[in-house]
Amino acid sequence: MSEPIPSPRPPAAAGERACGTNLRANALRLPGVVMQALTHIAPAVGMIAFIPMITAYSGVTSPLAYLIAFVIAAMLGASLAQLARYLPAAGGYYTYVSRTLHPRFGFLTAWMFFIVELVAPGAGFGFGGFILQNTLQAEYGIDFPWWLFLILALAAVFVTSYVGIRVTVRLAVLLGALEIAIVTVLSLFAVAHAGPGGISLEPFNPARSFSTHGLFLAVVFTIFAFAGFESVAPLAEESRDPRRILPRAIILAIVIAGVFYVFTGWAFITGWGTGSVRSFTASAQNPVFVLAQRYWGGAWIIAFLALVNSIFAIGLAASNAATRVLFAMGRSGALPSFLARVHPRYQTPVNAIYLQAALSLALGLGIGFGLGPQPFFFTVGLATTLSLMLMYIVGNAGVTRFYLLEHRGEFSPLRHLVLPLASSAALFVVGYESLNPLPPSPTWWGAVITGAWLLVGVLVLLVMHRTGKEHWIASAGRIFQGDVDPATAGPPPTADIAEAAGSGG
Repeated sequence: MSEPIPSPRPPAAAGERACGTNLRANALRLPGVVMQALTHIAPAVGMIAFIPMITAYSGVTSPLAYLIAFVIAAMLGASLAQLARYLPAAGGYYTYVSRTLHPRFGFLTAWMFFIVELVAPGAGFGFGGFILQNTLQAEYGIDFPWWLFLILALAAVFVTSYVGIRVTVRLAVLLGALEIAIVTVLSLFAVAHAGPGGISLEPFNPARSFSTHGLFLAVVFTIFAFAGFESVAPLAEESRDPRRILPRAIILAIVIAGVFYVFTGWAFITGWGTGSVRSFTASAQNPVFVLAQRYWGGAWIIAFLALVNSIFAIGLAASNAATRVLFAMGRSGALPSFLARVHPRYQTPVNAIYLQAALSLALGLGIGFGLGPQPFFFTVGLATTLSLMLMYIVGNAGVTRFYLLEHRGEFSPLRHLVLPLASSAALFVVGYESLNPLPPSPTWWGAVITGAWLLVGVLVLLVMHRTGKEHWIASAGRIFQGDVDPATAGPPPTADIAEAAGSGG
């Protein structure tokens, strides 16, 4: 990997972008891009589905685990925002890392990204169907198989993604606002009706955790709960003024999700009772649903619908992100060129959408039946988190290199060195501690999946190198949005966003 990093292509000719590969430009504004990130983060899933497991690992300090993950995610988002200012392209991390480090590293980064976006939707819909099946059976005696929900949800995502980014993002705004509102209102009821132990800050005292290892493992899954803020990057070519919108959307999404998680996590532990947290983790029914039944009676089903709504929304957001990266890699030649085909009417990456839907369906049903939808979901959760950790660390290295070598005049020790190093170190420590010792089976297989998938990606690169199929390297880091060469351009009109992403350097 010693070849020099290729420079971005020169300004495009007048008709170059219209050669069958142009997405719908200027389709998205700031609210839609923020909601793309938030629905991918999936606040209702990250709280309702995750807090029982996170509490099982960390005890009453589960809100502290969310807070630690919030701090790490904020540092990561600040670094990502620095690249989004200059490198707006549908490839997202693929373009960022290809441009700032080397295209082969960019390929491997995107390769790991596919675990997140191609496997997770099937796992998420299978898990959502599992919860729906059990709830309908227990409450109403209705038998609704989990696999049917998976198929119907994937079909709805496919149709919505196919007909255009505006439709998907408008739906994301509606679904995201709905799930946040429902869970927030329920958390206010929990604070107003505090359980044994009353209202206190004990959930933020690390000494109250079950164990240090348990707290670290809880942080891993809370980092997974924040995963999704990076999904705005692949929407660059469909966003209006992406150099300004994308950095702002990244920061806003992390802040909104962080405040939501820390407050609602503390509220639900408080509502249940800080003195009876073991019964929280031992509850046969999801403890958030138990609280909803306690406060709302028969209307508790609203909280359940918020979870189902959130699971569907995350599948929609994942489709948006994955298909744009597949499209960008097909356009550059790193993947088969048929993935770069754009629908002539809807201007969506239609073949990438076909592939994403087919893989999600096959993996969701195949592994869901083999392993079970619930174990599959948490195994994929660990694999996804570890894959994202690798992506984030490599992206952080790209931030430092990019500003040291190409924008030295803007280099900030805080934004471009301290924050990337600190967040990378935090990810390394959390990842190591969470895997030493390994979590229980089958969750620990997530680590095996991550390592095996990375090895396959390296082998793919070796085959490309030996067969001379590396023409894509010359174009992997090119910027396809606008005509500005980021290596020579002055600062984009986002100084205010740079300040929001971390000032003081």
